[in-house]
Amino acid sequence: MDGSVRGEVAAEFSQIYLRVGADGKVFIPWGSPLGLVRENDIGQVMLTTVRQFGTVPVEAQAFASMPIFDPTWSDAVEFSITAGASASIEPWDPGATGFSIPMTPGITYRVRFVVIDGETGSRQFRDGPQAPPSELYLIQFWPQPASPAVVLKNESPWAQYWVYGGHPQERQVR
Repeated sequence: MDGSVRGEVAAEFSQIYLRVGADGKVFIPWGSPLGLVRENDIGQVMLTTVRQFGTVPVEAQAFASMPIFDPTWSDAVEFSITAGASASIEPWDPGATGFSIPMTPGITYRVRFVVIDGETGSRQFRDGPQAPPSELYLIQFWPQPASPAVVLKNESPWAQYWVYGGHPQERQVR
């Protein structure tokens, strides 16, 4: 790993954002069924969180080449961006603070968004929303030409909801 930065970001409506910065670009086609991510504005990727509200831990890791995918992860997607002037992880509320990600402007990156222990965090939030999060939101990135956005794994019910809707197991079988 070439670098890592960790911070806490306020989630609202199960959302935090990866902002690629001025002159950046997001390569997620409109309507892609990725569940955990979607482009909702130019230069901005909505990242879905387990928690409907509250502060969540986020770690961004930079690599020189594609990192190994941990087979224990149950919910992960990948997409491509070209970094703009100031990439950052930001809360839903534009007045609140996030943190910068060390991306080089003009470079195209592959981005992997992983929710570690999301199902545990989902149960925890349901049973005690004020409890500190047990889940981690991991963002890995490395230089790579743009390629299609994909769901790498979508195994936990809370994440399947965002891809398949209210009845994930029934829709997945069809």
